[in-house]
Amino acid sequence: MRGDKSVALTPKGFDILLLLIENRNRVVSKDELMTRLWPDTFVDEANLSQNLFVLRKALGESAQDQRYIVTVRGTGYRFAEEVREVREIEDGKIEVERVQPSGSVPEKPKLTRGSRRYPWSIVIAIFVIVVTVGTLYFRRSKSRASTENKDIVLAASENTIVLADFENRTGDPVFDDTLSQALLIQLEQSPFLKVLSTARVNDTLKLMNLKPGSRLTRAVAMEVCERENAKAVLAGSIAAVGREYLLAMEAFECRDGNVLASEQSRSESKEGTLDALSRTASQMRVKLGESLPSVEKFDKPLREVTTSSLEALKAFSQAAQMIKEERNEPAAAKILERVIELDPQFAMAYAYLAIANYHMGDENRAAFYQAKAYALRHRVSERERLLITDTYQLLVTGDEEEEQRIDQQWIEEFPRDYLPVHELGGIYSDLGEYDKCIEAHERAWKLEPKQPYSPSWIAGCQLALNQVEEARILIERGVQENPDSPDVHGVRYETALMQDDAAALEAQMKWSETQPAISNIATNIAAALVQGGQIRAARQIMDRQITELRDQGHAEAAATTAAQMAFWESEIGDPSSAREYSAQSRNLFRGRDSSMLTALALLQAGDLKAGKSISDELAKRYPTNTAVQRIFVPLAKAVLDIHGDHAEAATRDLEPTLRYEHGGAAGFRILYIRGLICLKNGRSDEATSAFHQIIEHRGISPDAPEWTLAHLGLARAYAMQLADHNQTGDASSKPRTAYEAFFALCKQADPNFALLQEAKREYAKLQ
Repeated sequence: MRGDKSVALTPKGFDILLLLIENRNRVVSKDELMTRLWPDTFVDEANLSQNLFVLRKALGESAQDQRYIVTVRGTGYRFAEEVREVREIEDGKIEVERVQPSGSVPEKPKLTRGSRRYPWSIVIAIFVIVVTVGTLYFRRSKSRASTENKDIVLAASENTIVLADFENRTGDPVFDDTLSQALLIQLEQSPFLKVLSTARVNDTLKLMNLKPGSRLTRAVAMEVCERENAKAVLAGSIAAVGREYLLAMEAFECRDGNVLASEQSRSESKEGTLDALSRTASQMRVKLGESLPSVEKFDKPLREVTTSSLEALKAFSQAAQMIKEERNEPAAAKILERVIELDPQFAMAYAYLAIANYHMGDENRAAFYQAKAYALRHRVSERERLLITDTYQLLVTGDEEEEQRIDQQWIEEFPRDYLPVHELGGIYSDLGEYDKCIEAHERAWKLEPKQPYSPSWIAGCQLALNQVEEARILIERGVQENPDSPDVHGVRYETALMQDDAAALEAQMKWSETQPAISNIATNIAAALVQGGQIRAARQIMDRQITELRDQGHAEAAATTAAQMAFWESEIGDPSSAREYSAQSRNLFRGRDSSMLTALALLQAGDLKAGKSISDELAKRYPTNTAVQRIFVPLAKAVLDIHGDHAEAATRDLEPTLRYEHGGAAGFRILYIRGLICLKNGRSDEATSAFHQIIEHRGISPDAPEWTLAHLGLARAYAMQLADHNQTGDASSKPRTAYEAFFALCKQADPNFALLQEAKREYAKLQ
């Protein structure tokens, strides 16, 4: 009790305190405490330190205060405070017997754990909830836990654990970081447990005034666990005992340091440590509450899902951490190339090589290595197989329907994983199913609260549904929580465009200027300038962006930026600039995305032979890619047919795109080209409908130049209706109003903006 309030102690904390009080006349050595507390069990000394830390915290002291528990350096501990024994008498009165301070030799009070010697009741209730994973679709079902070993298991709603760095007490550097990575891989096979992500750990380390990537000792991991409101810390150690290796693991409850479960195993050789680690981790999963059917189904040995080479695993661990933290990925790629030399069957090494090359802008090498990983997918865990297969669809085949099927299977088998839910939300956005997009990303955000992508996706889909104020509130929160994320700043900029918020636009532009080219929002800003007819300023931004990306080693990103500018130039009617930027893009890098944009830019600029050549090459190279086959190729064919005066054929060309014309994958390109085809065909009513859909749903792509161009297209469609039907009165005001809306949007346009000059001449004829 502290005053009239009870103070909870962990079982081990109670045992330590009892031993120290019973032996308050002397110093109790560390060895004696460990022998008494953990008889017949090998336990690392760090367990004693951790339990003493928690006990001192409960007593209200720190290791520096030492009012109650004094550390006798090099020996052990003794209890220093005066002790009184409280006896209960029959009439309910309390008799207090003064006991000499420690150092004298009093009669020891006969206190036993669990005895009821007080006039008040102290009841400790332990509720054990086990949620197991069933064998069919892994639906949750209640199961009664075995209490024979009295292990406390994790509740399903509290299954997040923090993984402390594996403690290497052997002196052999081959185990440094290697066993931590191996344990992570082994635990990530579980659909029941969730390891706190590197991003969330690093965010918490910053709050603790520690550098991201700092070593997670048990003490640091405990604080991270407590701050993140996770359930437990899992800590492991390896020690050399003669010629053998002893591996030990313990799980500590974050709130009070109570040992939830412990396990150990031995290996007769260095090469056998991975097998020993596999066995120990599997046993820990069961002790932490995962069902046996689940462990049996999702538990491949480490040598089958990684490598039998400790040297290869050590190098992989180093490179994987570098890629996760997005630091020096070229160096990480070099390390991984060495890994696959050591073990050509190491599937995840190929997968990480693909990620590194994709981040570095080499789409071709990324696809090559991802295909290698996919070919070895039988040598990984089930979760890694799903990840490799999903990424294979993304990088190699581009088959969005197959990717969606894999994501749904992943969600069924691992319902606590954030990534497949996130990917599924992106697919819904591509299809224009924005309600489903929001629902998926809200779920992903709950599963992984610290990642910045969900708030930006949710706000983006809200904009698409014209829920602008809701998007603003959400994305402002996103900016506060993730001030360095270009995703949230990009959506904040788009929201400000929708609300014509000059101050917010200025703030986002200033933020972008402070960022490197690979992580700024320059393309958003340039798009908005083109939208307003300020082409000269847009070119300056994009030229600087292309140069910086190229000089910083991001060739593919530079090529895509140049291709984007080429496409805009072709839309606003500057074929010469469109060809120049297209050539610049092709010289930098010939990737899928940049090639699609340059092909469309050249076709719209009238360079039909060059544009068709690139289009045909892409159609042949990516036969299953959804974006290529169902969006780009039909658009390219339609533009070709427009130039060939085959407007009816152009309309048929667009039929495969119908499912995507309101989606985020193509923005307004499909609807805008459909409107142009209808104008070419003389179908003014259908053109009006297409342009109206763009104008009324600006939130699908708030900074897209097609939004302003749709106003001009609408004015021309109305003018066509007027001429076709010889209308007067109210009907004649429609084209004038539409032209005036276009002029208002271009009030700050360059004086020589070609489309603006054309529109003014057309407007004058109406007058």
